[in-house]
Amino acid sequence: MISSHIYPFSVVKLSLKLYPRVFAKHSQSLHDVIFANILRIFLIIIDVLKEQKKGEMMHNLNGIDNAKILFADDDDMFRETTAKTLKKLFSEVYTASNGTEALALYRTLNPHVVMLDIRMGEISGLHVAKEIRKENVHIPIFIVSSYAETNEILEACELNLVKYLVKPFTYESLVCVLKKCLRVCHEEMELFQNINPTTQYNPYSKRLLQEGKNITLTKNEILVLEYMLSKKGGIVAYETLMCVLGDSLSTIALQNLVFRLRKKLGHNSIQNLAKVGYILT
Repeated sequence: MISSHIYPFSVVKLSLKLYPRVFAKHSQSLHDVIFANILRIFLIIIDVLKEQKKGEMMHNLNGIDNAKILFADDDDMFRETTAKTLKKLFSEVYTASNGTEALALYRTLNPHVVMLDIRMGEISGLHVAKEIRKENVHIPIFIVSSYAETNEILEACELNLVKYLVKPFTYESLVCVLKKCLRVCHEEMELFQNINPTTQYNPYSKRLLQEGKNITLTKNEILVLEYMLSKKGGIVAYETLMCVLGDSLSTIALQNLVFRLRKKLGHNSIQNLAKVGYILT
């Protein structure tokens, strides 16, 4: 459904631009101009719906910006274009053009998700998946292929893969598969970020896990914690945190916010440097 505040604004904005043309174009009938304007408004509505659908697709992808993916495909053009899309989602995207390179990167870089083309020359994506499964039975792996061979699908089923995705696939279908991969990572706590010996941050649920208990954070506490995690070990100036929050907070309000967050984290994980900023150790 189109938001009630979006549709009227789009129509009014477009009308202000277009209706003066009705009187300027004497060679065109009034009906043609009205039809053209209606068509343009219709296209605006389609664009709005597309943006809303994109937003809905991205729902439940929390934590993906902390994840690393390994993507192997021997088709150079497909690999490069797909990698560009993946880089908009993941913190790191490692690419390989063959099975040997894919296995080497997996063992060296420890990705959270693996995406493999099924046919890559001497070492297939299925062979790579088998080797990875010998070392890690939990990591989410999915196969992409231009073929839908029954034997390959059956063989893939035995490897506990997330999905067998047939090319060409849509952005929507890719996002659906990535959601499933994230759920696996969440269940296995692969994306949890360690803060101290007893506390972890779950970027999927936006909560703290402390000695088996979930601790809820406020919106501002989440913003501060996620930014400080990205700068862990470094000094974060007071002014920087105020910019992150996007509010006109007073120094005292910021201090109170960090005080409450420090209390939830425990172990004095956030240290204050007087007149400078904070450090998440």
